[in-house]
Amino acid sequence: IFFRLVYDPMKIRVRTPNGTDTYDVEPGTAFGLFRFMLEEKSGIAAEEQKIMSGFPPKPIEANAEDTLEALGITAGEQLIVEKQSAGGVKQGHTMGKYVPP
Repeated sequence: IFFRLVYDPMKIRVRTPNGTDTYDVEPGTAFGLFRFMLEEKSGIAAEEQKIMSGFPPKPIEANAEDTLEALGITAGEQLIVEKQSAGGVKQGHTMGKYVPP
């Protein structure tokens, strides 16, 4: 006899520079897969995503194999996704001020 562990999907709100989307995901979804789901809707490449949760928002540090459940991400959670350059520096406006390279 085989048993399959079935999870009810949970809704997660994700805020990106393009707006807010809602995702229906299972708690057992791998974080790496979730990043690619975010890439499809947000247009931010998985390797350029900075994903934050909590209040105040803190970056989520995880391996691709970690599940959303193991990371403490629960139904109703709001995540914030920003684009960061390969060097880890957030891209943004300089408000007209000169910023040396």
